Amino acid sequence: MTDMLQGAVRSGTARKLESLGFEVAAKTGTAERGSGHSTNTDAVCVAYTPQTVLVVWHGNASMKVEDDLARGTTGGGVTTFVARDILRKIHKSLDSDDPVTVSVSSSFDRPLSVSELEFDTLDARSGRMTLASPVTPSNGRGVDIFAMRHAPRQVSGNFQRASATTIDGKISDTGLPLLWFSTLPHQTYEIYKDDVLQEIIRGRDGEYLYFDKNARGGSVNDYHVISRIIVASEALGLGDDRRIENSGERSLEEKSNSVRLMTPGKGNSKSKIVEIKKKDSGRQWFF
Repeated sequence: MTDMLQGAVRSGTARKLESLGFEVAAKTGTAERGSGHSTNTDAVCVAYTPQTVLVVWHGNASMKVEDDLARGTTGGGVTTFVARDILRKIHKSLDSDDPVTVSVSSSFDRPLSVSELEFDTLDARSGRMTLASPVTPSNGRGVDIFAMRHAPRQVSGNFQRASATTIDGKISDTGLPLLWFSTLPHQTYEIYKDDVLQEIIRGRDGEYLYFDKNARGGSVNDYHVISRIIVASEALGLGDDRRIENSGERSLEEKSNSVRLMTPGKGNSKSKIVEIKKKDSGRQWFF
């Protein structure tokens, strides 16, 4: 809860307290008159540090409509400005050289029942909360604070093995091979033509279009894609360039289906199909 309310100070309605220079958590609030009225009756800022809890209220004590707060008054306005000035004076007093006062602590103490854990963002997007595994790449990790009784226990299996992609292809209007397949940001993709590496794709998310400008007229070529989790291989002590053989549940690379295309004649790298697809789809294509 304290971490959440510190977030309100860092980037929320209580951010006027951020300039204090010491840790503070806060919650602002506003009460509306309602019943067709656009005015507010109450504005409040509740803020606390490791030593002090402060409540600043600005409101309509009589509750008569004519005594409502000025339009636009909220808990993140005047009340937070006042809370900031009071907390600054309290902090200065606590941190003085007077031996009677207690020196202010620089940070909140986190209880033993609360821990900061790394979770799998891919699972989180689908509504599941799992712990990041040792081979989860950095762009697949998130960090949050959990009460241990509600913390995730299961470790993600998303990055234990690579996920194979499916490629489609055809001869474009230029007479050259055109391939497309889906990518994930935590994987790299190696495009092969007749088992010869053509291109490596890293850090892409979504559909990828590959246009083989080097295809020779009259040739028949087989294309496939190897999906690999490079970060996972690094975590296991393997180098980027080392080929990782399939090993059941620990497989870190997967091969796609194969597509065979025949290039009928001399090709042209300027494709009307590609330009139309780029324009109509609104997606960004990479070559």
